[in-house]
Amino acid sequence: MNIKFSIYFLFIFFIAKSAFADYLPGTVPLTQLYNFAYTYVTGLAEFVEQRIDETQPSRTNVWNWNYTNIDSYETSCAPHKTNLTAMLRITPGQTKVVSNLWQNIGTGTFYSIEKFSIFTENGITVRGLAVFPSLTNIVPAVIIPVTDPLSPEIIIGIDTNHPNISIGKKFLEKGFAVICPVFINHQEWWSGNPTILTNLLDHRRWLYQQGYHIGKQLIGDETAGIIACVNLLSTDPRIITNSIGVVGRDFDSGASVFFACALDEKIQAVLLSGYFNQRTDIWKQYIEHQFFGFLNEFGDAEIASLIAPRPLIIESPIDFPKVPVNTSSSEFERAKIHYDNLGESDKINFLTPPGGTNIFGCDDAISLFIEFLNIGTNYFQESSLVLTSSYSHINQMRALFYETQNLYQQFCSNSYSVRQTFFWDNIDTSSVANYQISTEPFRSNLIYEMFGNVPDPDIPLQAWSCVYKSNENFVTYHVLMTLYSNVNCYGLLNVPYDIKENEKRPCVVCQHGLEGSPKIISDYAYTNVYHFFAARLADLGFVTFAPQNPTIYGSTFRNIQRRAAVVKWDLMGFILRQHQRGIDFLSSLPFVDSNKIGIYGLSWGGRTASWIGAAEPRYSVVVNSGNFSDAVQKYTSIENIYSYLFLAGYWLPEDDLWKFNRVNKFSHAELAALIAPRPFMVECGWDDDVPRSEWASNEYIKVNQLYNSLGISNETRIEFFDGGHEIHGVGTFEFLKEKLDLIPEPVFIYYYLFIIYHLLKIHFNK
Repeated sequence: MNIKFSIYFLFIFFIAKSAFADYLPGTVPLTQLYNFAYTYVTGLAEFVEQRIDETQPSRTNVWNWNYTNIDSYETSCAPHKTNLTAMLRITPGQTKVVSNLWQNIGTGTFYSIEKFSIFTENGITVRGLAVFPSLTNIVPAVIIPVTDPLSPEIIIGIDTNHPNISIGKKFLEKGFAVICPVFINHQEWWSGNPTILTNLLDHRRWLYQQGYHIGKQLIGDETAGIIACVNLLSTDPRIITNSIGVVGRDFDSGASVFFACALDEKIQAVLLSGYFNQRTDIWKQYIEHQFFGFLNEFGDAEIASLIAPRPLIIESPIDFPKVPVNTSSSEFERAKIHYDNLGESDKINFLTPPGGTNIFGCDDAISLFIEFLNIGTNYFQESSLVLTSSYSHINQMRALFYETQNLYQQFCSNSYSVRQTFFWDNIDTSSVANYQISTEPFRSNLIYEMFGNVPDPDIPLQAWSCVYKSNENFVTYHVLMTLYSNVNCYGLLNVPYDIKENEKRPCVVCQHGLEGSPKIISDYAYTNVYHFFAARLADLGFVTFAPQNPTIYGSTFRNIQRRAAVVKWDLMGFILRQHQRGIDFLSSLPFVDSNKIGIYGLSWGGRTASWIGAAEPRYSVVVNSGNFSDAVQKYTSIENIYSYLFLAGYWLPEDDLWKFNRVNKFSHAELAALIAPRPFMVECGWDDDVPRSEWASNEYIKVNQLYNSLGISNETRIEFFDGGHEIHGVGTFEFLKEKLDLIPEPVFIYYYLFIIYHLLKIHFNK
């Protein structure tokens, strides 16, 4: 009898397996295996780089310069000034001066040295050092923002050890007032929290990461500060109102000076040293220079067109490491076109002084600057400047740092009420139908403003497949799919053996997390925090598909995000297109029920489940594991060590996580609200340090209230379990079975029924 038993078992096992071919129906045999994940990620990087290269010629489609006369030209530029102001997030209150404080702290033979503070209506205080000629008549003024390794003392010549870059002193000797606002540097002295961790990140990155999530730009704040300074000087009785110029050096002050001159016509001339350049590599620069969608509308030549016909002097020092002369010169030629067309060719100049990093404001540049201001300057003999009171630009910088941080944190705290006004006050819960209508505009906003409206695939769906491996319950296939030209996405598909002819099974898309792969969730050979959840669900009878998320290979995929942001795309937007293509493919399979496709992910995979589930209504069930949280606490808190601000400091840069103005629009509850009325579940370990159970619980209250108000409270659930950052797979599995209507019919039941039937038949035949 044992022999017969074995024969029957093996017979039915091989009969079941023989129903599955070496490749999937509707696909082409996959004959070559290689590193699909790496080619996917590098392919996306090249795809975005191609778009960046296209931005310069395509900008002509969004600009319409009118060179008929100056008034017509300025009118044609006005919409772009508005767009630049919006991109920098500058509000009128940031440039409106409400009070100011000047304190005399030193003298020279012909000068008065003053420490100043300029207070704005709802912006950041402008702090710094200024020197005024001791004259009874009014004088021109130049604003020179300063950050390390320079200082106001170096710029104006109090510190005499750096004569080549004491540009302020040169202006002083020509009779100018010199105003040096202090900017925040790239040190790490104050970033962090003394009670948690300190000296974590570059100061500017630390503040940028807080501000970006609530729609604030550090460079925008600095630009607003310069404009506020100009507004004050234009009413100062010591200053010639129409003789105010600005000077910027390198990336830190160059950008804000350039933008300020483009936006404020009271600035009569600008000198840029070691900044003006092509911006195709802007994603490689300090992250605070990343503006969402910047390159679609602006390059340096376009910003220069907003300055024209006012004078622009570009200094590109030879051997300056950050700005090659050839690319700077090429961008200058594009900018010069606007001056030429306005008949003002002499107002834009390109200089290439020798000396590299040791040059800042060569004599020719300063002479042009003075000439363009069209003033009769008073020339002074060189004299020593002496501080009579203590002064520390570091102390001013520290005050600026903490004021900026406090303001950003206030905006973060206010984001709860901002989201209430933006989202919750505008949805209709009177019925499920009305609710779905009321949320559609928010889904569109999510896709365009958060995902960046990444383009649809540019080629038809083509899929290749082959068997990866099999076991007693299911067979696993490699699946490769076209996404864009030269970009293919990939995943593993588990297909249970017991699917009958013409039967359509529910499918669960199982998403791995950071640096993961389809194998680690689909293959029992890999033991990890995912606990084989794609394989276990296949054992239960689901078809499961594990796509390769592009969140792999560290800086390679994070640089996709850096590149994508400057053309108003986002990594999650590519993931959306990948999942949409995956749903198209799964729906084409004869054994998949296209109306019963769910998504379940852990960590970055849980994040994917919520964001993609909110954007893509074809996912009929969404399960978020190890990621559902309070976005304000998780992304912007400086009070909790589990905030990504601290993780970015001692672990990874996390550049893949930033979404501009995100917490004013969509935390996890709002994403879940865009999933509603579809079934939605949260899985969270009590000891999980990523979402934190208390944050998940507090955020989920809003979701529970929403489903209750819609009369569908049974469509949402949360499960906490004893464990950490891992798949639990208990309540979530039951939830998926219930909501996807899985009738469990695993193949081994057929084996046993078949065997029992024949054993009974043998018994009774005796």
